[in-house]
Amino acid sequence: MSTRPHPTEPGAPKHTLGDERGGGLAHGLTVAFGLSLILLSVLVLPVWRPLLLAAATAALLASWHDRFAAALGGRRTISALLFTVAVVLLILIPIAITAVSVIEQALQLAALVKRTVREGGAAELLKPLPDQVEHYLLGRYGDFFQHPRSALAGMNIWSRASGAASIALGVLASASQVVLQVALMLIALFFFLRDGASLVAWLRRNIPLPSREFDHLMDDLRGVSKSVVAGNLATGLVQAGVATVGYVIAGVPSPILFGVLTFLASFIPSVGTAMAALPAVGLLLVIHRNGWAIFLGAWTVLLVGTVDNVLRPVFMRGGASHLHGAAIFFSLMGGILAFGAMGLVVGPMGLVFFMAMAKAVTRSWKRSSAGSPGALP
Repeated sequence: MSTRPHPTEPGAPKHTLGDERGGGLAHGLTVAFGLSLILLSVLVLPVWRPLLLAAATAALLASWHDRFAAALGGRRTISALLFTVAVVLLILIPIAITAVSVIEQALQLAALVKRTVREGGAAELLKPLPDQVEHYLLGRYGDFFQHPRSALAGMNIWSRASGAASIALGVLASASQVVLQVALMLIALFFFLRDGASLVAWLRRNIPLPSREFDHLMDDLRGVSKSVVAGNLATGLVQAGVATVGYVIAGVPSPILFGVLTFLASFIPSVGTAMAALPAVGLLLVIHRNGWAIFLGAWTVLLVGTVDNVLRPVFMRGGASHLHGAAIFFSLMGGILAFGAMGLVVGPMGLVFFMAMAKAVTRSWKRSSAGSPGALP
């Protein structure tokens, strides 16, 4: 027989109307909070790329901006405006000019390949390869290399004018989208530079995360911004610059195009820049500049490779140096495949965010275990 007291008996727990209202209020707050998260996601989703890029750029420039603002007597609005203009002049405009040059040189390279094929046949492109490889490709794809025009005609590439028009419209739409994203990024960068400290303090007060864990997270994200993102970008830019000088000296057609390819390949550890230089060496062999091809190979191994070995450890020292190189590489590649160029930022930051959360959970478990009865001191 149960000994549990009846609700009307003395000692029985009393459920009041206030308790029911409190439970209903908690349930309503949970639902309202969930709806607010959905609404916030809808608002942030279209602009997360420029916001994240602006936040990463502001993290890189924050210490310099703070010193500059102090030199201006605390005028953070003026200093933030000047830094934003500097980003436009020193980063965005050179990127735009480089993009235009890459497109022009890609067209020139395509014209060179077309002229080579017309003069010596498509099989001429296989001459620099080892004899076994050349014979294999000719035996397997002989029709394509002997009669490239008829092979391409059978593929119906851009056979309709409407297809070309659709491509043109897509390019225009993408260009307008890029301009809008860049404008939003610059506006966000201005506010992050000017009000970054107050914004971090506001987040610290309002995010449901212990203050200590929030500080650890911010330190880790600052570290990855400065060491992983900036380190990889800076090393890639220097390698691309040195490689482009070699391409110009060796007389490689479209040197800026190959320089950009070298920058993109620099994120592949150890062999990335060499993979980008191989097509340039092969192109020199195709146009019968064998001596310069040997020079470019030596330039790539001795100078471009040395830049990677010397500068990357210097640029990447700091808060994220504890990350394994393979983890950084795969986070970069996964980010690029998932988010395009933004993956250069999203990939490493996503990795560091996960590791920061994992460490926070581990510290919480250790504190809970230390405070529980029978836990080891």
